[in-house]
Amino acid sequence: MPPYAGFSSLSDYIDQRCAREGIARSRLGLALGRHSNYVHCICIGQFSPSRAMADAIAGYFGDDVHVVRVLAGLEAAPPKSDRQARELADLFSALEPDDRAEALRYLEYLRWRSKGQTKR
Repeated sequence: MPPYAGFSSLSDYIDQRCAREGIARSRLGLALGRHSNYVHCICIGQFSPSRAMADAIAGYFGDDVHVVRVLAGLEAAPPKSDRQARELADLFSALEPDDRAEALRYLEYLRWRSKGQTKR
């Protein structure tokens, strides 16, 4: 599978996330309701997770399901502009209402500046 979202592979994603959480692959497998070697088998390429299991892996780590789906080969990586739009939407939704209004004003300013127009 192609590199995506800063990860070279699904195995790299799993290993980095397990290291961050301080857990072993076997513990992740059990937490997903599978055998302790389930995640190891995914990492060595014995099989790929189903869409539901890919979503469960992402959910366990609190990540966007699309990252794991792309790394698992279950969906194509979106064009760069779509990834940026998704990231922008995620950032925007995490803001408080007052900060959202400020972010919108700034984006409107950037649009105005990119068009080379004078402000009214």
